[in-house]
Amino acid sequence: MELLDGEDLADLLEREGRIAAAQAVQLLLPIAHALATAHAQNIVHRDVKPENIFLVHDEVAVIPKLLDFGIARMVDNPRKLTVEGSALGTPDYMSPEQARGEPPTEQADLWSFCVVLYEALTGTCPFDGENYNALMRSIIEDTPPTIATHGVDEPQLQAILERGLEKKKEERWPTMRELGEELALWLEERGIAEDIMGTSIYRTWLRDPEVNTRTDLSAMAPLPRSDAGARMAFDSGPQSTRRSRRTGAESVPVIVGQPSTPEVALANAPALAASEPELKAIAEIHEGGDPVEVLEREQRKRNWMVVVALTLIVVAGTFVLLVGTGIIIL
Repeated sequence: MELLDGEDLADLLEREGRIAAAQAVQLLLPIAHALATAHAQNIVHRDVKPENIFLVHDEVAVIPKLLDFGIARMVDNPRKLTVEGSALGTPDYMSPEQARGEPPTEQADLWSFCVVLYEALTGTCPFDGENYNALMRSIIEDTPPTIATHGVDEPQLQAILERGLEKKKEERWPTMRELGEELALWLEERGIAEDIMGTSIYRTWLRDPEVNTRTDLSAMAPLPRSDAGARMAFDSGPQSTRRSRRTGAESVPVIVGQPSTPEVALANAPALAASEPELKAIAEIHEGGDPVEVLEREQRKRNWMVVVALTLIVVAGTFVLLVGTGIIIL
């Protein structure tokens, strides 16, 4: 099981209160990518919340990971393991259809993601109630306060959130991918070229020319890397707030930003001036498949060879011993 060193988003928000708008979007874009990837496989998470967004600290960046697929389900899966009509998820982040016990779709995850983004921007959830029933009524009926009422003067971001928090799922963003593209465009218009991991938002979200209808990115020079938000406030807090978390059998992380093929790896790699021999060397490494799998296969082969060799030595030694004692006469 993977050991994650860092803290979850809930801990960060408890310590910092809120996150600056651009940094919040940079932080949550990889989670949007993780959800879009899950949705492409017809998997709905159903419990997107700050506690399930873990911020891994490595040497150069912060890597957000989406954890706890414990109540996830396959859309249109004939083998249903939950009772139809039951409300599953954390109440504050439930969509109206989840609150009503309707079958979940990716729109439920999209709603929850927007609630998390709203909370990251403002330090508070958009819906509130004195008890569970009051909270469910607020989610189903109330219009949340704008982020401007919490001091966040970002009209375009407010418009993105408003559409993501529409009561009718048909009126929200059609897919998580389209919501992510809109957030990426919002960052790009502010001169920010990368998400919190340093991954190019252009390569990840805006590469399709049909997506970007506002700016001709092909005519733009590459934007310089912005390191202002790379570490954010994550390392400013006391070390005691950092902790390790081991993912369990029902905490299946969607690892964002990890290419599954050499072609994807090269397509998503940073824009470095790689030489032809270097590219050829990378291709040769991946000729036999994933390098880790190749090494594992070679190790298994060596283990079998050692077992066979030891077996032959034991058989030969036993045979020589039996011949020497006269038990076997040649």
